Amino acid sequence: IVSPGGGRQDEADLASVVQNKAMEAERLPRTEAHEAIMAVFLEWVRRGSDGGSDAAQVGTAGKAAGGSLAPTSPEYATLSALADMRAPHEWFPLARAMRRRVVYHAGPTNSGKTYEALQRLSQAASGVYSGPLRLLAMEVFERLNGAGAYCSLRTGQERRLVPFATHESVTAEMLRLDRVVDVAVVDEVQLMGDQERGWAWTRAVAGLPAKELHLCGDPSALPRVRQILEATGDELEVVTHERHSPLTLEPHSLEGDLRNVQKGDAVVTFSRRDIFDTKALIESRTGLKCAVVYGSLPPEMRSHQARLFNQPEGGADVLVASDAIGMGLNLNIRRVVFLTAHKYNASTRKSEPLSTSLVKQIAGRAGRRGTAYEQGRVAVLKVGDRAFVEQCLARELPPLERVGLHPTWEQFDEFARELNEGRRAQAAGGIADAALLDPGADDAGDVEDVPFPRMLDHFEGTARVDGATYFLANFATIRTLAAQLEAVRGLTLEERFTLCFAPVTLTMPPVLKAWLTMGNALAAGGAGVLGHAE
Repeated sequence: IVSPGGGRQDEADLASVVQNKAMEAERLPRTEAHEAIMAVFLEWVRRGSDGGSDAAQVGTAGKAAGGSLAPTSPEYATLSALADMRAPHEWFPLARAMRRRVVYHAGPTNSGKTYEALQRLSQAASGVYSGPLRLLAMEVFERLNGAGAYCSLRTGQERRLVPFATHESVTAEMLRLDRVVDVAVVDEVQLMGDQERGWAWTRAVAGLPAKELHLCGDPSALPRVRQILEATGDELEVVTHERHSPLTLEPHSLEGDLRNVQKGDAVVTFSRRDIFDTKALIESRTGLKCAVVYGSLPPEMRSHQARLFNQPEGGADVLVASDAIGMGLNLNIRRVVFLTAHKYNASTRKSEPLSTSLVKQIAGRAGRRGTAYEQGRVAVLKVGDRAFVEQCLARELPPLERVGLHPTWEQFDEFARELNEGRRAQAAGGIADAALLDPGADDAGDVEDVPFPRMLDHFEGTARVDGATYFLANFATIRTLAAQLEAVRGLTLEERFTLCFAPVTLTMPPVLKAWLTMGNALAAGGAGVLGHAE
């Protein structure tokens, strides 16, 4: 094995770890032994994949044998070729048949970068807007239709098809790459570095077939965008935007007392329960009325709540919101107040400090051009959080190191076909080492297709990416959803693949139940009754 980092010490460390794990694996059943070795190897590969520009992040479905993990069979070589993701710009023939003009609007919040791009979109004969939140997609949908550009809406939650529409407003994962448009706008492009969703922005930058493509985001994503566009051969123009109004941090905190909240404040917290608890406390202690905004709020209710807060006689003095307000929503905010500088991370199950990017995004919503407040202010509830927020606001975001990738359906389908053919060959005795493709196979007569969750494991373990530029998106949520679908019979592989990209919140049982109901209905070929939505 060649060390991804290129160092002999890495090879020595790996050899030591493998030797120890191999000794442990001798006492384990075959499946557990495979998983133990695989976990160590994948962790080493990921840790070492930040090497030179030719470094490849490589997984393996191989096994420990004679102190080596190198896969040797032709079947593995075929799977490895199908999971080769080192040239993602070649996946999009429609975009590669064009020479796109790409405009990167680089700037902080309240710099007018998205406004300028949307002006161009509204004037185009055809176009598409792609953003990170359905609230943003809905806002652009309403704006374009109000400007006379017939626009449809497509998000993971809903579709609104407008007759004779020439434009679409979508969330990033819903973006279609099979239709040429005159102008496209991809908002918050720096999210291509997100571990879970970054692949959707990378796909848009590399594969969106637009004659004129406007990318809006923080300057931190520009080096990676430039690198991708050098591979695609597209023209790049960079437009730099400056913030229109000053943003200042209050010299003192609110001293932990919500009675210090004032009219025009947006109090930000990070769970729906905290939002409603904070709303109740503010109203009871100050007499001020509160509106609420959070990501899963239905669009109509969100618009109503925003109007209550934005309009002078709307009836709401204070906004209590989640970080959903950090992504472009235009609200009449005088001061942003951070209720806390920590946010729960569902992946690690820990409360972690807010990222610099998120602090800047949220704080930048105060004092936006065109609102009643020309100067933005930022405050914190707790004394101990002020220094942290001050550091975040002063800090420049570092350039994105790597951006996300995810296999296309076509790529995964070919991989799955080869994997299943390998299992059938294994059952027929055509593979000398049966454990290579399926370490859990004990019965050579078992010729059922490989289960979808195990397919995901195989793909993640076999995939190769350019580790200096890209990373393979986190499969954790998709794998969890795939396991939930195992009890649903009658779904095709493509249906399972598609369902696992639905916007399902794993921590909300009613949503998960509704998603499973949809899966069962799809398997039965009919409609499903979702029941009462609480």
